Amino acid sequence: MTLRRMCSAFILIALIFGSLFVVQLKLVLYLIVFAIALFGTYEYFSLTSLANFRPKWIPGLLFTVAILADSILTRGVHLPFIFAAALAIVFTFHLIQYSYTNVIQTTAVTMFGPLYVALPLGLGMMILRFSPLGKELIVLMVIIVWATDSGAYFIGRELGRTKLALRMSPKKTVEGAIGGAVAAIIAAVLLKHFVPGLFAFLSYSTLLVLTLSLTIAAQIGDLAESSLKRAAGAKDSGYSFTGHGGFLDIIDSLLFTLPLLYGYILIFHPFSHPPQIFF
Repeated sequence: MTLRRMCSAFILIALIFGSLFVVQLKLVLYLIVFAIALFGTYEYFSLTSLANFRPKWIPGLLFTVAILADSILTRGVHLPFIFAAALAIVFTFHLIQYSYTNVIQTTAVTMFGPLYVALPLGLGMMILRFSPLGKELIVLMVIIVWATDSGAYFIGRELGRTKLALRMSPKKTVEGAIGGAVAAIIAAVLLKHFVPGLFAFLSYSTLLVLTLSLTIAAQIGDLAESSLKRAAGAKDSGYSFTGHGGFLDIIDSLLFTLPLLYGYILIFHPFSHPPQIFF
């Protein structure tokens, strides 16, 4: 993450937080997530096209919309049906256009895009709408991810010597990764200290374990997206409002932390809350 992208991510965080705490802006948040998911899936298909695959763009983007819509409206009740229908549609598109050549690769690449991008974002929407602690945990997760990226950038730039994953991301270092984890822990502890009422349900020991898990997942998510770009021979996933990098470059860490956070809620804070109002 460069300084410019970090500042842009901070602006996006402020916009999302405003949507979280102002009921009238709920619809704005949903529209933001839909836009990010569509652009992210589009960028994924662009990367796979550069890697000489032939994804089915229209079914893939429709699959993305369906995943998010069902996640927001019903907490994913129809996701198995949506997945099966999308699989059948992708097969049909492929058979009509290119007979049976490369059907396995094409289908796998097309289906993976929405599952990689839209499903984690859909889980985030489920957390917000259906969990009584959803807002607080999403705030905590976003702060942890942002602190991880910021700490890794600054510590890696100043102290980084040992390469973390040379083939996937040459600039990332072990020192940066450790710095990102330390920054995330500090940010989480400060957040609980200065806003104790918001995170009273979390003990410091639980907060520490959750923060470590999320910061590790965030850095793995960053590396995973870097490997996609490396496979496609691209420096960035695309072009976004940041002026540097695409939407996948912005949300790559969230795509791994949101499923982890969802799993934490399933185990320790089961979904028992009625949906929040949609608008």
